Amino acid sequence: MKKSIFLLVMLFGLNVSAQDEKCGMEAHMHEMMQDPDFAKQWEIDQAKFRRAVAESINTRQRRGSMDPIVVPVAVHFPGGVESDRTCLEALAQNQVDIVNLDFTATNGDANLWGPASAFYPGVVHGAANIQFCIATQDHPAGTDDDLVEGGPAVTIGYDFGGGNDADTAWAGYLNFLVKPIGGSTLGYSPLGGNLNAGSSIVLNTYAFGSGAGCSDSGIVPGANSNLGRTTTHELGHFFNLYHTFQGDSCSDDDGIADTPNIDGNTFGCPPAGTVPGCEPGEFALTMSYMDYTDDNCMYMFTQGQVDVIEDWLVILESQFKPNVTPVCVDIPEYIITNDTVTACNGLFYDSGGPVNGSDSGNYQNNENFTYTICPTSSDQSVQLSFTQFETQNNIDILTIYNADDATDPATILGEWSGTDSPGTVVPTLTNTSGCLTVVFTSNGSIIFPGWRANIQCIDPPAECQTIVSQLDSSLPVPNAEDIIQVCVGEEITLTGSADFSEPGGGVGAAYQWDLGDGRSISGQTATFSYDQPGFYIANLDVWDINTTVFPEGCKNDNTINQVINVSTTPSFDATEDTLNPICFGETSTVTALVTPTPFINDCTPPESNITFLPDGDGDFYTTCVTVDCFEDGQTLEDISQILDLCLNIEHSYLGDLDIIISSPNGQQTSLHSHPSGLGTYLGGPIDNFTNDNDQGVGFEYCFSMAAPTLLVDGPTVTAGDPASDSIAAGDYLPVESFAQLVGSPLNGDWCIIIIDNLLIDNGYIFSWDLNFDYSNVTTQGSFTPEIVSGAWAGDEPTIDAVSGDTITISPDGEGEYCYTYSVLDDFGCEYSDEICVNVLPELVHAVPNDIYVCDPVTSNPVFNLFQNKDIVLAPNPSPDEFVVTFHSSEQDAENDTSEIVNLNTYPGSDQEIIYIRFEYLDSDCFVIEPFQLNVYDVPEIFPVSDIYLCDGDVIDETASFDLDQQSLGILGAQSPSDFILTYHSSAEDADLGENNISSPFNNTSNPQPIFVRIESLVGGGCYVASRDPVFNLVVDNQTSAEPAEDLVECDATSDGSLEATFNLDSQTSVILGTSDPLDFIITYHVSQADAENAVNPLSNSITGPSQTIYFRIVEIGSSSCFGIGQFELRVDPVPATTALDPLLACDDDGDGFAVFTLTDRDTAALNGQTGLTVSYHTTQPEAEAGTPSIGPSYTNTTVDSEQIWVRLTNTAADCYSIIPLDLIVNPVPAATVLDPLPACDDDSDGLQTFDLSGVATDVIGTQTDMVVSYHETDADAQAGVSPLGNSYLTNTPDIDTIHIRLENTLTGCYAVSTLDLVVEPLPTISFLNYSLCDVNNPGDLVEDFDLSTLDTDIINGQNVTVSYHVNEVNAQSNISPLPALYSSGTQIIYAALEDNITGCRAVAQLELVVDPVPATTALDPLLACDDDGDGFAVFTLTDRDTAALNGQTGLTVSYHTTQPEAEAGTPSIGPSYTNTTVDSEQIWVRLTNTAADCYSIIPLDLIVNPVPAATVLDPLPACDDDSDGLQTFDLSGVATDVIGTQTDMVVSYHETDADAQAGVSPLGNSYLTNTPDIDTIHIRLENTLTGCYAVSTLDLVVQSLPELDLEDNYVICADASTGGLDYVEVEPELSVPNYSFEWRDEFGTLLSTDAAYLIDQIGVYSLEVSNTVGSNCSTLAFFTVSESENPTVTATVTSEDFADSHTILATATGSGIYEFSLDFGPWQDSGTFTGVRPGERTVNVRDLNGCGIISFVVVVIDYPSYFTPNGDGYNDTWNIEALSNQMASKIYIFDRFGKLLKQIMPAGEGWDGTYNGQKMPTTDYWFLLYYNDLDTAAPKQLRGHFTLKR
Repeated sequence: MKKSIFLLVMLFGLNVSAQDEKCGMEAHMHEMMQDPDFAKQWEIDQAKFRRAVAESINTRQRRGSMDPIVVPVAVHFPGGVESDRTCLEALAQNQVDIVNLDFTATNGDANLWGPASAFYPGVVHGAANIQFCIATQDHPAGTDDDLVEGGPAVTIGYDFGGGNDADTAWAGYLNFLVKPIGGSTLGYSPLGGNLNAGSSIVLNTYAFGSGAGCSDSGIVPGANSNLGRTTTHELGHFFNLYHTFQGDSCSDDDGIADTPNIDGNTFGCPPAGTVPGCEPGEFALTMSYMDYTDDNCMYMFTQGQVDVIEDWLVILESQFKPNVTPVCVDIPEYIITNDTVTACNGLFYDSGGPVNGSDSGNYQNNENFTYTICPTSSDQSVQLSFTQFETQNNIDILTIYNADDATDPATILGEWSGTDSPGTVVPTLTNTSGCLTVVFTSNGSIIFPGWRANIQCIDPPAECQTIVSQLDSSLPVPNAEDIIQVCVGEEITLTGSADFSEPGGGVGAAYQWDLGDGRSISGQTATFSYDQPGFYIANLDVWDINTTVFPEGCKNDNTINQVINVSTTPSFDATEDTLNPICFGETSTVTALVTPTPFINDCTPPESNITFLPDGDGDFYTTCVTVDCFEDGQTLEDISQILDLCLNIEHSYLGDLDIIISSPNGQQTSLHSHPSGLGTYLGGPIDNFTNDNDQGVGFEYCFSMAAPTLLVDGPTVTAGDPASDSIAAGDYLPVESFAQLVGSPLNGDWCIIIIDNLLIDNGYIFSWDLNFDYSNVTTQGSFTPEIVSGAWAGDEPTIDAVSGDTITISPDGEGEYCYTYSVLDDFGCEYSDEICVNVLPELVHAVPNDIYVCDPVTSNPVFNLFQNKDIVLAPNPSPDEFVVTFHSSEQDAENDTSEIVNLNTYPGSDQEIIYIRFEYLDSDCFVIEPFQLNVYDVPEIFPVSDIYLCDGDVIDETASFDLDQQSLGILGAQSPSDFILTYHSSAEDADLGENNISSPFNNTSNPQPIFVRIESLVGGGCYVASRDPVFNLVVDNQTSAEPAEDLVECDATSDGSLEATFNLDSQTSVILGTSDPLDFIITYHVSQADAENAVNPLSNSITGPSQTIYFRIVEIGSSSCFGIGQFELRVDPVPATTALDPLLACDDDGDGFAVFTLTDRDTAALNGQTGLTVSYHTTQPEAEAGTPSIGPSYTNTTVDSEQIWVRLTNTAADCYSIIPLDLIVNPVPAATVLDPLPACDDDSDGLQTFDLSGVATDVIGTQTDMVVSYHETDADAQAGVSPLGNSYLTNTPDIDTIHIRLENTLTGCYAVSTLDLVVEPLPTISFLNYSLCDVNNPGDLVEDFDLSTLDTDIINGQNVTVSYHVNEVNAQSNISPLPALYSSGTQIIYAALEDNITGCRAVAQLELVVDPVPATTALDPLLACDDDGDGFAVFTLTDRDTAALNGQTGLTVSYHTTQPEAEAGTPSIGPSYTNTTVDSEQIWVRLTNTAADCYSIIPLDLIVNPVPAATVLDPLPACDDDSDGLQTFDLSGVATDVIGTQTDMVVSYHETDADAQAGVSPLGNSYLTNTPDIDTIHIRLENTLTGCYAVSTLDLVVQSLPELDLEDNYVICADASTGGLDYVEVEPELSVPNYSFEWRDEFGTLLSTDAAYLIDQIGVYSLEVSNTVGSNCSTLAFFTVSESENPTVTATVTSEDFADSHTILATATGSGIYEFSLDFGPWQDSGTFTGVRPGERTVNVRDLNGCGIISFVVVVIDYPSYFTPNGDGYNDTWNIEALSNQMASKIYIFDRFGKLLKQIMPAGEGWDGTYNGQKMPTTDYWFLLYYNDLDTAAPKQLRGHFTLKR
């Protein structure tokens, strides 16, 4: 079998032919689809149907077990007669009975299907779960007056729909409209009917019902349509069924999987299996109600058709008028209480209920009820239709909430009372619950009948409410332009809300702020900041909770567009008059200049795509880019606004091309013109005649007005294939100026136009871009902050004064000095920066010396000035940076003129002043220092005495002499400040001024002669040198002494006052050393002064304390050269003593002797004293003598005790004391050997905690003064460290040995023994489980457990005794053991084992378990897909584990082929299993309790399902409405084509085959392609019952719209004689074969169908271009043609002659748009030119539309402010050219001192900057001008100045 899915588009092009005469559905639908409202509703219903199909796949099998869908029917006989009512009502019921039988497959001839079915394998006779019922209640008013409540809804003579086929009064009914139709049409119905509009099924009068009919009314069934099956057939259409022969072609079908495809209808009554189908072996289903056979030969719907019918009924069910068929359906009644109900049918009453006889059904007083009614399905909504309503007006109130509760007043839909009925009330779009909550309150008086309302469920409309977001507040607040201005990092808080059109529509709404920089913040309030300056737009997005339209909810479609400007940081500088740098030490002023930084919202430079330039003959090729970032209406005002235009191109023949840039309004400039360039390449083209259409390599050519060379004149490189000369990439000048583009709109399409003029060659444009100077044009969002205030930071110490923006500074050093200036802009942002001034280096220099020369007497003196240059530069750290010049006058030094050049041989005179100019580089920072030239006489030497000194400690006849003490004597009366006196060791050195000797000077001979040189400081180097010694240096011998040792004695006093007697004479021999005592005298003194002065000598013996003694030694006969020395007298104390405790030792071997460490008493003996030694001696005499000593290790020599002696000795003076010390030997304690200490191992780790507290008593025994400690190691016990506590956890499994230290607390003697701690193991016992199945009295879960059966396993061969207990305490204590036979349910008891030797007892839990027999549940069949169509498949049996277990645990699942094998539990199959019988097989599942082997078995059916048939679809086309090659496709209709006639199918769409195979990432029905032009999606067709699927593909083809390259406005010239054209040819540049053209004027008159159109009249025109190839996509564009003309121009100079600045004002009048240029400079909108240079100036005015240029000449009178006579041809002379026509005018030029340098005439050549042939320096020069006023001719004169610059 087929199937394909029919396309909805089929309905829009139906052909009505003779084949359709039996049924008029298709013709009727063709007519109805012309109504847009009907077509829209039909599309909506079809979409609902597709959803219903998808949702019903899992419910179809359950429909048969559900209550039938009852359809309310109304029958209308507009041509019937009332007297025939009985007959007509019977006929109506007869027809309803027929369709009930036909749709439920209970018709009598349904048994014919049995034998016929053999011809139709796979086709099932379907039965719908539906009941048609004529309504008998709530008939519409105003229709048929003869209708009565309780009677059938059959109208007779009623003009149904005013003669149309629909009547809104009968909305909600399935209407049968019986009337004459005409022709042979039996009836017709809408395909997929809708009850809301009151539509009907129309039946001819001879095709309704069966039997005799009603002849009085002309309703009589005809021959072949007399069984009422026409109504069945048309009902099939109403329920969305096509004819089985749909399309009358094998390429089309009815979309039902189980109806064979046929290529035409069938009339008559052919036997089953006689009409062939489209597929071999298939036959037409001639007995189908949806073919054209006779009534007696159609008797069935297929199951596929029934599925469609029931799915369509899902849509219609919510449209049924409720509660009108009580004869068929019980109508539930709902009385208001405090409750919540779910209902989609019934009547809702007040508390009084319905009227019942005399009971009016009034509600009661003081009621307060809240009643919520919700739909039975979550995707529907409840509708209440109030048919009666009356309460006490304004008192007893009915309030209805749009929610499932009454907690939120915002959800109130309304309040009603009196007779103001609520009418029909439905939930709003945002009520996702679909519920309505009714609250009724009544007061204490007067009651009324209340209300009656129909309850119905409806599909909520898939619509969105209107949401409008708004900004409620902002901080900071916006300015007057509604712009928020903030600083970088400044916090912004925006708070917004939204207006919702639905009551309560904002409940649960989500808010999100879009900050405009890629960030977003959720919530109504957003606090944020920006970290970059710029232009940002913030918007608030709001979503409600209505997800019926969009998964994320409905969203606002407005924008707040809150503009936020984030301030830019200004630039800081100083004004031009601020000196920088300044000289060191100068005071200067600094004026701050702060320039705001504009924020330029730069456009991204646009760039085109690749454009092929095929060979042509005058063909045009255009590639455009769209610019849209500038302000609306902004135009190109100056060519400088375009930086450049860059073109990446390759072409094999430059001379072939014209390259033109065209602006958005059509203005053009030629970049390159044909034929220049000839065969030169552009880029690297491929021109090899083999593949010369292939793309070559593009070069980048940029056209700029700043470039020097035309493209054709550019350098060449070798490129291309074949290699040839190619213009090198680079910057080039366009052939025509960009000025031709001035006036063009900036926004719009800018295009490159290539004209290929010659045949053969081709090329490519790879890209091009147009780059604007954004600093010169304004883009949207650009802004410039304004500086509102500024201030200097005034705490800088070098600032002297502050005056506004200016500070006065006095830098105190060199280098850079920076000053902080802060500004505040109009955003409130504060910025600070440093403005720095460079202070040039300090003029560090020395003052030059006056220069002296000796009077040469016989000639004029000559001076060496150069020496002062070094002197001046000497202190300077960077002398190379300073310039030193010498001048003979201060004025010359100031002016840096007349520099002295012969510095080394300057012929000066006495007292002459020379001036030094000391300058930093060429900075004009300098100082002037003068010095004097002097001529002086020769100096004189006076005699002085010799100098005598004593020899030093070492007798070497040398000494250090101070020569300077002789200077004054030698100079005599001469002033020391005027001379340099130097000493020399020879007359020759003195004469030459070499080898000076200076103080202190050590003589080199004794005596040593000294020679002197005196040189005048003020005498030009005049000197005198001694030929003979002036004095001698003499050294006498110095007495020396040997060093003396200190004298030390012990304290001789008894009270420790430290005094002793010393013999000083004992030092004499030491001091003399080897010197002869007869040659020297030595005396001793108590002070150095006494020794130096030789007074108060001491006697040889002196008694006293410690003190310093000074001695004097002098050689007899040389009293002036003596020596001084010193030594100390020291009295040392005798050591103090203290009684010592005995020294003890332990008698380890019991012999009374022991080894003592005597030094253990050192500390006690010293008792804190220092400087002592300690020694030990056996007797007192030996201690007194200090020898012999013993120790430090000493063994006593007498048993048990001995006395020895301790000596303390002062190490300096050998003073000592002695102390007795007793040695005592003590006995060692006796340690008792203990038996091992046992304990039970309670945790089986071999370790246990022992209580050692009782061990000590056993160890000590009867001994006294003992203490016991425990240790892990013998070493610890011996050392008495790391004792263990009384509670000790062993750390060696099983046996752990500890060490016991028994110590005598009096003597410290101890003994060490050991103790073994033995951990006895517990009996081995484990947790046990004893399980029984619940076989005795099943279900009570109690069984008898024989515990004795466990004994052997529990004892496990151990020497133990076993017992059982109910709890652990009893088990541990061995009390209340359980009997061997113990009745119990599932319970934990305890088993105990006791070791018969150690008594250790082990306990373990024993779980008694009574296992239930596993519960069973029927299992759904296990399905598999038949991938190869053989009826066999592999099943994963374990997929039914969960269902089989049904939540049970502790069970195993196994699978078996037969029931006996399942009972036995073996053999098992799976988990992977292939069925052994075709299509299906039954196996068995065994559930086994894993603990007790209890089991149950369940049968399981294995079913092999077929794989769906995937249909290959034709490509789906769409027009490309935005030229991006992408489009959004509605895929909602594709599913029907894919499914075909298959049922229970669901279709999903995927981008990749992998996604489709996996069934992941499905696309929605609305899909935007992401691959230009053709995008292939993958379709997954899946059977929802079986999960089997197939994958196919669908090409989505996006066909482009024609692209029109038209301007918005074309301008023609009113007068073309001065330029431009008086016509325009408009040409969209599209080829005729592919497109059609319609040119129209503003009245719609068709002007032309040509590809181009010539227009010479102004007006509004349109062009519509349609594709003639492929699609029928079209584009319509409008444009205008306007007129322009040349202007009338005037221009005047508005400034005075010789003004500081000059202005020209030009005006232009005319109908065009004009711009102005001065001297053909940049064009501008304004005619005002400021800062105009003097001379003859030309004002040019041009029409922006190219209609001519007008020029006007004016003269500006002024003089140049400077000239540069450097010979470069520019500004080489100075003159006043504006007066060149005044031959009598004269100009006199002076220097700054008033000297006349030149007289010239304005008519002459001017001054060249020379005087007498010499170039004049750079400076200002003054002039006097005599001339005549240009206007009055009156004589005038002018004084001024100008600058000469070199």
